[in-house]
Amino acid sequence: MKLYGQITDQLGEPPGSAKLVERRLAKRELSVANASKLLGVSHSTLSRYLAGGSLTVNLAAKLAKLDLDVSTLFNLEAAKNAYQAKQLISA
Repeated sequence: MKLYGQITDQLGEPPGSAKLVERRLAKRELSVANASKLLGVSHSTLSRYLAGGSLTVNLAAKLAKLDLDVSTLFNLEAAKNAYQAKQLISA
């Protein structure tokens, strides 16, 4: 775990799952409006998530329609949250 801390200290804050989703939308040439329709979520829900909102279990399940692994999404979120918590501790 110490090595992980050293790596994240050098690389900065992990991007979280929203960056992965943004790249997938771009690869598929999907706008937020079209993606929200495809996923069955409101435009505001997807926009809020992409702007830094929380990843919910329901949203993760729907994002799987984009061939995204739910475990990967939550692992990216966990890494981002752990980094932010460490920053608070060291502040």
